Amino acid sequence: MKATTQDLIKNYSNLQSVWKVAEKFSMCGQSVHERLKKAGIQLQNQKISEEERRKIREIYEKGFKRGDSALKDLSNEICRTIPLIARTAKEMGLTNASRGVTDKSKENASKRLRDWLARVSQEEKNKNRQQTITTKRANGNDNQHRGNWKAEWRTIGGKKKFFRSRWEANYARYLEFLKINNHIKDWLHEPETFWFEKIKRGTRSYLPDFKVLNLDGSHEWREVKGWMDNRSKTKLKRFAKYYPKEKMTVIDKKWFSSNSSKMRIICPHWE
Repeated sequence: MKATTQDLIKNYSNLQSVWKVAEKFSMCGQSVHERLKKAGIQLQNQKISEEERRKIREIYEKGFKRGDSALKDLSNEICRTIPLIARTAKEMGLTNASRGVTDKSKENASKRLRDWLARVSQEEKNKNRQQTITTKRANGNDNQHRGNWKAEWRTIGGKKKFFRSRWEANYARYLEFLKINNHIKDWLHEPETFWFEKIKRGTRSYLPDFKVLNLDGSHEWREVKGWMDNRSKTKLKRFAKYYPKEKMTVIDKKWFSSNSSKMRIICPHWE
């Protein structure tokens, strides 16, 4: 009996179970699930039965490689989607990220890569490489450039901190100079994280580089940025929006270009 999308919607409305609808029309649960989702139907969270958990445990404990048909066969048998099976296995502590990959799966992945390399232009390849570098930089994982940034532990003003760049360390030296000469009361490095509670996806928090404590009891924030990527722009915009009473100043390349020669004279160990 071939079921139309309307048949599936009507029966799901009555039965409230993807599995039961699948059984009625002799269909795979995953197919029913996908068609209902595509039709915009809000699906109920279905509780996995103990029998289904037993079958899931059995197949995971037996072991299988990524890319073989084990999960697909189980999905067809119990009329549950593969993602749901995988999530349940993870909750049960059965998953193993180090399990092997089938030779066929490796071959398919290799073929997809060869096809992509043959299809895209050199310009597109360069664009993808640049995007990878930009993402790594935004996440602080760009080992290729870290040597130039000189990210390392330093002790400045008796405070041992991990500074992520030479500029960040130098600005700390400048703040220490201001403190010693009674222009500010003190400075702190990354003392507080600001959360954007209303944001559900993307950039949800921001950790400014420095908090400056003024002599009058007030405080303000400093962010050292050699260049401004999209992630950094988003952080600063959201910080200004959700914490309008906080004062923020960005210390950029222009500031260092204008002040470095003078700072070398007044700040010990300027790099």
